Amino acid sequence: MPDTETLALLREALDLLNDQPNFSLRRDRSVTSYRLAARIDAHRAKLEASAISPLAIAIARWCRANDDIIRVDPGEPETLPAADGMWVRAWVLVGSAELPRDPDPHSTDPEAYRAAVMALPNATRDIFLAHLVEGCDYRTIAERFAVLVDVVEQAVAAALQHLARRFETQ
Repeated sequence: MPDTETLALLREALDLLNDQPNFSLRRDRSVTSYRLAARIDAHRAKLEASAISPLAIAIARWCRANDDIIRVDPGEPETLPAADGMWVRAWVLVGSAELPRDPDPHSTDPEAYRAAVMALPNATRDIFLAHLVEGCDYRTIAERFAVLVDVVEQAVAAALQHLARRFETQ
């Protein structure tokens, strides 16, 4: 958890840089005060969010302690800042009534499944295959493709939805 002195120092440096005109730093003229201020601001925001994250997770866990359909994992480390609060990852229970009856995972023709996967948009397909075939976690995939973890989550979800729609009548 960041200490308040570090955050205060970062805020002070930002104020100084934002009050000055854009000037180059050191010998590298591509590193300007604006670029440095942007990097400091991003790092400061991450530090402030990390200070709030454990509290937000604890509050979410406490608020949902008696909830029958939403559960926050005890070791959940991640949150996502929002304009009006914090997002905390959680599990949602899907009741047995909503699940299909007696699903048979082997009922889908492998060639039809392969064709459905190949019909996905290129980026979605690449992310989905990295997750499904290679077994990579979302963070590793995000780093490989230089995208946010949220983008990976959305791509995998979109692929699964596409496949579910494609095979729901079979």
